[in-house]
Amino acid sequence: MSLDRVVNAESVAIVGASKTKTVRGFQAIKTLLEERFEGPIYPVNLGESRILGLRCYPAVSAIEGVVSKKSTEP
Repeated sequence: MSLDRVVNAESVAIVGASKTKTVRGFQAIKTLLEERFEGPIYPVNLGESRILGLRCYPAVSAIEGVVSKKSTEP
């Protein structure tokens, strides 16, 4: 299985996003921000409105933008 979809992502949805600093969902967002990920980051958390300054979505289906990857195929 190729990691192309992860390595070349244009945008990322973080399902299980959290405000708790020790939770992977928080750490994933923090790392993407620190590494200056250039695409949209969509935290998904039913009970939060914002995490690390980013708008949260109650479900992936509620994301208005496109969660997609860069095309590296011809």
